[in-house]
Amino acid sequence: MEYAFALRNVNYRYNKKQSNVLNDISFNVKTGTIFGLLGPSGAGKSTTQKVMIKLLNDFEGEILYFGKALKHYNQSFYEEIGVGFEMPVLFNKLTAMENLSFFASLYKREIDYEALLIRVGLGEAKNQQVGQYSKGMKVRLNFVRALVNDPKVVFLDEPTNGLDPTNARIIKDIILELKAAGKTIFISTHLMGDVEELCDEVAFIAEGKVLEIYESTTYPSALNSLILDGITFEAFYPSIRIQGDQPNMTMIELFNLSLSAIVIGTDTDTFAALESIDISNVSATSIQIGQRATSFPVLTELTVNFTTILGDLRIGDESSTFPLLEELYITNSNFANLKIGRFNDEFAILNLIYLENITLSGELIIASIVAPELAIIVLNDITASSLSISPTLAITETYVVYIDNLVLSSTLYFNSSCNHIYLVESDVTTWAYYAAVNALGIAMSNGTYVVI
Repeated sequence: MEYAFALRNVNYRYNKKQSNVLNDISFNVKTGTIFGLLGPSGAGKSTTQKVMIKLLNDFEGEILYFGKALKHYNQSFYEEIGVGFEMPVLFNKLTAMENLSFFASLYKREIDYEALLIRVGLGEAKNQQVGQYSKGMKVRLNFVRALVNDPKVVFLDEPTNGLDPTNARIIKDIILELKAAGKTIFISTHLMGDVEELCDEVAFIAEGKVLEIYESTTYPSALNSLILDGITFEAFYPSIRIQGDQPNMTMIELFNLSLSAIVIGTDTDTFAALESIDISNVSATSIQIGQRATSFPVLTELTVNFTTILGDLRIGDESSTFPLLEELYITNSNFANLKIGRFNDEFAILNLIYLENITLSGELIIASIVAPELAIIVLNDITASSLSISPTLAITETYVVYIDNLVLSSTLYFNSSCNHIYLVESDVTTWAYYAAVNALGIAMSNGTYVVI
């Protein structure tokens, strides 16, 4: 078996005073295949690529390129490789054609890059200054730039990130055509879907270490759990999207993370084996659990604890289903808005929603959920602008709301399905409820208690 690249116990650090960014990295890239390096931002993917393309030379260990030590290659090495960097490397004041003409002039060989430019949908904008391009247009131009010299080995860092599905499909089709033509492609990405569709082999990397290496026939079903702990995500790619295409994944644990967005499930995803989601000590701009009819058929545990979100925490969206989730716990956290349920989300046996020690700059909304077994909603130590509890669809007519130490600057709202509401030691500017509420008990700080 011929290897385009072979890495043996590679270590790298950017500063001698810092710890290693890469720790004993070892893997082989077979000639004529697509090899994927999968991991979150900050895991070491880009650094691995940089040592492989001789941008970082002061590494420990050994890297072989077609059987010869990489350190022994001269500038001719760059005639054989093409690199699509994570951030597009382009001249903004030049047009797309001028950019490609310049980069092609650096090599002995070149392809018909104008035809490829048209293929990726930039034909009409080929004479437009790149500075006027959108992010997605720059990503596509950067992809073409990586191929101008007809390379033997192609390195692509997040090749479809920021692209709409149509343009991502075009890029992926071209990558598969390159493989069919005998090229070797090395892809680093955080998108599991790209890896599954494109790669013959994939290495999972986290905190500078290769955790597992799988061939394409085994890796889609091999991921039994996703555990991320103590990772600070880079500013360029600060998001996690977890797709429901892991038939054996039983657990998701996200601990001690700093990033932008977390999305668990989208577009009719089904998490067939996922039993628990645990999010703790996470700082993010938004978290979405269930989106556009996501299904969690065996999920029984969902907890969010000690988490700060600048935007929204949303659980459920557009007919997502949680048929086995009995209890929902969210505690010791800060959000802009907390929204449970949106457009007919189904919680078939949910009987308890427990929220404690939560500060919101905006709204707390529990609405539009199908929860026929819901018995009690407990809200302890909640500060928010407004609180709306209106789960109006197919909900039990006997559920109870118990609220202790609630501080609202605006309105407290209940719908007509609630049987009893107990409001204790709270400060509410205004409140509203439908007359069908059987009993509203208010125990204020002066000790008075009123039943209406």
